[in-house]
Amino acid sequence: MRARLLLALVCGASLLGSAARAEGGGKDRISRARTLFKDGKAKYDGGDYAGALASFQAGYDLLPKPEFLLNIGQAYRQLDDLPKAKDAYQTYLKLAPSDAPERAGAERVVHDLDAILASRPPARSTPAPTPTPAPLPAPPLEAPAAPAPPAETEIIHAPAPAPPPSADGLLVGAGGLGELLGRSAGVTLDAGARLKAFDVRARVILGTQTGLAVVGALALPVGPAETRLGIQATAFPGIKGYGGGPLFGASVPLVAGLSVGADASLQYLSIPAPYRAWNLVLSVGLSYRILSL
Repeated sequence: MRARLLLALVCGASLLGSAARAEGGGKDRISRARTLFKDGKAKYDGGDYAGALASFQAGYDLLPKPEFLLNIGQAYRQLDDLPKAKDAYQTYLKLAPSDAPERAGAERVVHDLDAILASRPPARSTPAPTPTPAPLPAPPLEAPAAPAPPAETEIIHAPAPAPPPSADGLLVGAGGLGELLGRSAGVTLDAGARLKAFDVRARVILGTQTGLAVVGALALPVGPAETRLGIQATAFPGIKGYGGGPLFGASVPLVAGLSVGADASLQYLSIPAPYRAWNLVLSVGLSYRILSL
């Protein structure tokens, strides 16, 4: 499984070059750590995440620099071993300097891993793992050597997460309408636009009389659904009826771009007899986002 939120991992020539400048000696150990990093990077780029993890871990055991832990955590993420990935990132945050440029990204990844792990069912109990023996102490450092020129940083670039789908766009819809007090029914055809929390629609009413309506509403999310509070202005030119009133509605998404909703509106129309001036209008229908903004 490829993780949704990935961090660009920093480790390689710049890391190992800084180790050489700081420690001076142990050139053979640093050279072997550099070789292990390059081997791990090649395996990671080729999709061999288990092999990459082994190389990065061996490099960290040989040269325990915090930046190696970012690569180890990323390899665990690609292997979908999220608890171990989180442990690697948290260990990095404990060991890395407070001003390390990768700290903010590592903290975001730990937050994302917590959210993913919390959404998963609890894992079955497994026997406690055998404790890993403590590594042998590193040999004493040699005298510092002259600083080496900075090397170009090697970075493993992970794919960026896909953005969440937007509700903004142009909408079309169709449904049915009933006037509870007037005891009449009809169909509706809608066209409109959604921008942030604002929903504006033009509606054609086809029933005993043909009418036009304009609905302006504020959409408020409630879990997976949303409610709409707004005003509907209505006109029936054939009988010279004009007016409007408050509107309350709710909708629930079905599939991408398609939702089902229901509206209730208390309408007052300046209208001649025998039609009723006050009416409670209910409508139910489907709407589809034909174009995302």
